[in-house]
Amino acid sequence: MPPTGNPPAGNSPAGHPPAGNPPVLACPPSLLDKVDEIRRLGLQDMISLPQIAVVGDQSSGKSTLLEYISGVTFPKDAGMCTCFATEVSMRPAAEFSSKVFINNIADHRLEEPRSPEEVAGVIQEAKRLFVKEHGQKAIYDDILTVELNGPGLPILTLVDLPGYIHTHSTGQPESIVEEIENLVEGYLNSPRTIIMAVIPVNRDFETNVVIKHIRRFDPEGKRTLCVLTKPDQVDSGTERAVLDVLSGKKMRLSRGYHIIKNKNYEECQAGDSRATTAIKESKFFSRPPWSSISPTEKGIASFVARLSEALTAQVIKELPGIKREIQNMREKLIKQLDSLGPVVGTDLEKSNLLQKNINRIMQQIKFLVDGHYSGGRYSRKYFIRARVQTLNRNFYKHILCLTMESVEALDVAKILQESRGRELRGMVQFDPFVILCRKVIKRWSLPTTNHITKICSLVQSISCEVIEKECHKILVDYFLERMIEYIDNQQKKIHLDAAEIFDDELTPLTCQEFDFPSVDFPSVFDFPNVGSASTPVHPSPPVRQLREEPAPLICQEYDVPTPVSVSKLLHHLSATQLAPVSAISTQRLAHTHKAEPVEEPVNEPESEEATISDSSDLLAPVGRRSTRVDSAGDARMRSFVREYCKAAATRYVDAICLYVIERRLFKKCDVRVNDWFMEDKSALARVQESAQTSSWREILPAKIENLSQALAILEK
Repeated sequence: MPPTGNPPAGNSPAGHPPAGNPPVLACPPSLLDKVDEIRRLGLQDMISLPQIAVVGDQSSGKSTLLEYISGVTFPKDAGMCTCFATEVSMRPAAEFSSKVFINNIADHRLEEPRSPEEVAGVIQEAKRLFVKEHGQKAIYDDILTVELNGPGLPILTLVDLPGYIHTHSTGQPESIVEEIENLVEGYLNSPRTIIMAVIPVNRDFETNVVIKHIRRFDPEGKRTLCVLTKPDQVDSGTERAVLDVLSGKKMRLSRGYHIIKNKNYEECQAGDSRATTAIKESKFFSRPPWSSISPTEKGIASFVARLSEALTAQVIKELPGIKREIQNMREKLIKQLDSLGPVVGTDLEKSNLLQKNINRIMQQIKFLVDGHYSGGRYSRKYFIRARVQTLNRNFYKHILCLTMESVEALDVAKILQESRGRELRGMVQFDPFVILCRKVIKRWSLPTTNHITKICSLVQSISCEVIEKECHKILVDYFLERMIEYIDNQQKKIHLDAAEIFDDELTPLTCQEFDFPSVDFPSVFDFPNVGSASTPVHPSPPVRQLREEPAPLICQEYDVPTPVSVSKLLHHLSATQLAPVSAISTQRLAHTHKAEPVEEPVNEPESEEATISDSSDLLAPVGRRSTRVDSAGDARMRSFVREYCKAAATRYVDAICLYVIERRLFKKCDVRVNDWFMEDKSALARVQESAQTSSWREILPAKIENLSQALAILEK
């Protein structure tokens, strides 16, 4: 195999330093130190930082490799293998010194190792502390950081992760396999992490669990540097397969492969030094077929150089992006902290916050109620006044159409016959007129209830959305609850007021004068039998025109060329029942209710057009136009009922819309809602932050301060 890769590193032809002199790299430590300082601020949960994560299964030789690189001792006993992430930061120095941190905080319970050999004891003691604090667990989320400075140490920072296992052993929880994978996944998934995959070549490469995870988290192979271990333990004649893996034939990796011969079991038991191990490794790789491998791809010296260069290059490449992320995150957290608002502790502060939010919310709602939309803060679906006008107009058309159809469906002859008293034949009392009118008016009740419910639901929905947009977050739930209570309370009052007006309408009374068609009153001797169809009068045309034409909301105008009071009409009706009359035309019914069309709001959640077909349940008894032919007297009575009920319907709709809904729901709504909120004695008690908000108020300043320190570290 021809040599590949970079020029030889180190002082020997094979790329190894002289025996007994561990490699010391001349890379400037300042950049790596900056990253380590930022990491110790605990920002890795917010910012991805460059790091080398060491992964492998528990029999891959990972711990031995780390010892070879750092010169420190790692636990190898099966019961004491790594069960948490251990970060090892190494820097060259004239004398040995160390620091130990748990979760980036110096812990006085752990003694700092005085030599590289004592590091294993510190790791074991850290595990005992974790067990004491969290109980016996397979894997811990805590991070142990060991800073080492001393002779012969490289400029390098590694994160040793728990080794993968295939199944749980006796005494281990069944979840241990998944727990290890979840812990390691958090590191491998970070886009700035260099994956140092340790894979023994004495086992099948393709089926190694590490390869599966590399393909998952680094599918393009840009972040992984694969270390092949235990070449001295491969079967004779299988060396060619190892060289194929090393050349990238099995899996292509941008950072490539490296092969080392670390200490075997006997050498570990014998306690071979790093110098002795380096000599044995050099001799091993000088023999074929290993001698054909490029010096930059074999041996511990060149491997440490590759690691250091890779990490340094990664830091240089990522620092500008890290700085931008820190700045953006800091600005985001500052905005998040500002959104929490000032601390609300005293009753005065709570009262001021309440009043400020009530004023802001009701100002917006009042604009929408009054039809002042020029601010442009809300779309057309929030235009309360426009949508209420549409509902009122539909309510008017509905009531008027229902009235006309109900009048046409009346069996006037039957009612007149059934309501006769002691009056003489041909005489009519006021009572039949009242009975007929009530039969028509009673049909207004359900549409009125539905109209009030629609209006209140509309106002409640829009008001709640305004609250969610405008209100301080700690008050949103309280304001929504209180606003719903207010509208429900007003709705009950509106229904009561509407019921009173409805009851008043059941007894006909008006000061208006109506223009009826002229009626000839012949002599008493020409009067035919009551109920005779000898002089038929055709019923009025259908009310389709009313459905198709928009009608004014309030203050209807009437053309009254020949004033005749209802009392006079009833008098004439009673006095002239002894004579026949001509047919009464009703062709002017629809055109007297014509109005200019009003533009409908768009983007509304549901149609507010109320047509007669929408109320088929109300009109079922009168849905079919009557085909009966009235006598002259019946026709006159139907005409009187029609004209009165038409006027009463207009008056009734105006009263419901103006004196009930408008007065109760919209008039001085800002003042009344303010009073409603202020009279709540529990209001101040409800002005309190949630536990989550209080927690964020404590956490965010610390995070912002750490991010500020990180920026200062990068800029110095």
